[in-house]
Amino acid sequence: AVNLIAVVLLTWWNMGRVEKAVAPILQGIETVASGQPVRLPEKGELSEIGRQLNRAGAFIAKKDSARADWISGISHDVRTPLSVILGFAGQLEEDRTLPVSAREQAAGIRKQGEKLRSLISDLNLASRLEYSMQPLRLGRVYPVELARQAVCEFLDSGLEERYEMEFYADPKSESAALQGDEALLKRALCNLIQNSIAHNPQGCRIDVSVTGEETGIIVTVADDGVGVSGEKLAELSADSRCLESTDEKLNLRHGLGVLLVRQITEAHKGTIAMESEPQKGFKTVLTFPVQPMLNLQK
Repeated sequence: AVNLIAVVLLTWWNMGRVEKAVAPILQGIETVASGQPVRLPEKGELSEIGRQLNRAGAFIAKKDSARADWISGISHDVRTPLSVILGFAGQLEEDRTLPVSAREQAAGIRKQGEKLRSLISDLNLASRLEYSMQPLRLGRVYPVELARQAVCEFLDSGLEERYEMEFYADPKSESAALQGDEALLKRALCNLIQNSIAHNPQGCRIDVSVTGEETGIIVTVADDGVGVSGEKLAELSADSRCLESTDEKLNLRHGLGVLLVRQITEAHKGTIAMESEPQKGFKTVLTFPVQPMLNLQK
C-alpha cells in the first residue's frame, strides 16, 4: 500500500512538473505562429525546445522586419521618379500644340502612373499594418460623418454619369462614435468605393450606408455591377495575408484593396464580410464594436 501511494504521488508530481514546463512552450508556439517575437526561459528539462523556439522567433521577426524595410525602401525610391513621370505626362497632356493622339497617349501614361502610385501606397500601408509598424492615431470618430465625407469627395471629384451613388444613415447611427484612426477608416471606405468603380467600367449604382445596433456599428458598401465568381469570392473572404500581384494593366484592385480593408478593420477590432454573385453586384459589410471612449478629446 505504501509503495502504491508513493507511485501515485510521484506520478502526480511528475505530471505537474511536465504540465508546468509544457505550458509556456505551447504558448510560445502560438506566439511564433502569429508572427510575434517570443522569449522563453532556457532552463529545465525542456530548455532545448525553449532555446530553439527563441531562435525561430528571432529569425522570423528579423525576416519580417527585413521584408517590411525592403517594401518601405522600394516605395520611397520609386516615389521620386514616378512624380517626375507624372509631372511631365501632365504637361504633355495639357500642351495644345501637340497632336490629339500624343496628348491622349500622355493622358494614358498619367493615369497608369497614378494607378501605380496608388498601388505602391497601398502596398506600403498593408505591409506596415501587417507587421504592426503603423501606430493607430486613436480619436473619436463618427462613422456617419466619415462616410458622408467620403461619398461627397467622390461626387465632387467629377464622378462620371454612368455611376450613381447613394448614401443612407439610420437615426440610431447619427450620433454613434467609435474609438479609432479616422484617416485609416476613411482609407478603408474609399478603397471599397473605388473597387466598385474600378471593376465596373460600364457603370453601376453604389450604395453606402451606416446603421447602428446594440452590438456595434455597421458600414456597408454595395454595388449592382458585375460581381465576382464564387471561387473568387472565397479567395477574397479567406483570411489570407498574401499580397496578390497585379496584372499587366494594374487593374487587379480587389486583392490588395480587400487585404488593406481587412487589416484596417481588424486593427479596430471589427469584422468584414463579403457577398457577391456574377452579374448581381458586390457587397462588403464592416462591423465595428461599440467601444468605451477613454481619454479622448472631442
